[in-house]
Amino acid sequence: MASPCDRTGFPLLAMPKLGAAMHLLPVTKVQFECFLAEPCGFGDEWYEEVLETSWRVSPVRATEADREGLFMAGVIPSEVEAFAQWLGPKWRVPSAKEWRQAYTLLKAVPFPPDGLEAWAVSDLNPLAAATLRLLAHQLKPRTWLDLSLMSGALLEWVSLGNEWGGLGEPRPQFASYLIDPLRSDPIRPIHRDRRLRDFGMRLWCPL
Repeated sequence: MASPCDRTGFPLLAMPKLGAAMHLLPVTKVQFECFLAEPCGFGDEWYEEVLETSWRVSPVRATEADREGLFMAGVIPSEVEAFAQWLGPKWRVPSAKEWRQAYTLLKAVPFPPDGLEAWAVSDLNPLAAATLRLLAHQLKPRTWLDLSLMSGALLEWVSLGNEWGGLGEPRPQFASYLIDPLRSDPIRPIHRDRRLRDFGMRLWCPL
């Protein structure tokens, strides 16, 4: 299921059945920092504000207790769209239907012992490689869904037509939501422009 990386050197999964590629992991802070380093980035003060909501954890030091800090959370829809545009003109958040289709597909595909070798080391950002090794060690994935953390990390922004919502299944230790990602309605924040530590993103691009 492996595919090349995005422009930050983080891995994608190609899903020909769905006609799309998707980030293997929720977008990490390392990826977003590549965007922030560009002239179009939001700047240091903006990032400091986000980090007050969502702490940062090193990809080589994250523990099972704090690994949510690897991922870029606390972003609002307009900021997600800015990052997607920077990745490329076709990048966007998936619709709720697309997100669920990907979830179902990944759940059915076993994770092979050499799964991480699907990406050439030369293609990966070294911090992406470190993140993958760390997560594979902690999660001991049996399916690609396990490694993807579509369950067990954050809620992820999805498109609901002209609105936005969140799908996922955060760990109870991190955030308490009674939600079944495949059957429950997406979580719709009362104020979608408020920074929420449990809302992250995973982006989608047609093949």
